Amino acid sequence: LDDERLCRVAHGRHVPDSVLTVGDCAYRTINLIAGRTFWESPPDKSEETSRQRMEAWYAEVRRKGEKQYLLDAVAIGDDAGADLAERLVTKYPQDALPALLAGAKRAADSDARHGIVRAIGNVPGDEPVPFLTAELISGSTPSDRLCAARALHRRGRPEPIPAMIAELKKLPNEIDDPFLDDRFFREALIEFLVESARPDGISAIG
Repeated sequence: LDDERLCRVAHGRHVPDSVLTVGDCAYRTINLIAGRTFWESPPDKSEETSRQRMEAWYAEVRRKGEKQYLLDAVAIGDDAGADLAERLVTKYPQDALPALLAGAKRAADSDARHGIVRAIGNVPGDEPVPFLTAELISGSTPSDRLCAARALHRRGRPEPIPAMIAELKKLPNEIDDPFLDDRFFREALIEFLVESARPDGISAIG
């Protein structure tokens, strides 16, 4: 982490504008291994703060083991836990649901909760269906309800199409500001109804 030698990697959003050091690459590698970030973006160059976070993470993983670490982190329901939700489902699908449900219940941030809801939808089998069915009707955001609809539709359930037709009818007919969230939600909702290949869903689009 302290190695300031330059490496052969350039960094930049569109055009490379800086060359990374060996320490920079080490930071990014640890982030990939951990499945989370240890600094705000742009990277906090205080090695002491980042190092302390990394060392605390590594000590916790060694003490608990990866599975228990992921279960505990996801159950907290914060941004860091939400970032790990898909990894938990991928690596430990049979054990993931209780922690995911706890995280969804505790999540105060809508983006974090959405990430957890999406991960719940990816848990295999029918065990997540009661949560997803409730989320379809009373999810805290339209995006969460659509996420539940996608997961239920993949399972061949009949409920999502009528529920999403009702969501479509709630939306205003005209949206003047192209950057409003409603516009992007409308596009995602229409895409879902078209891909469902259900006559009632397609007819509702008008």
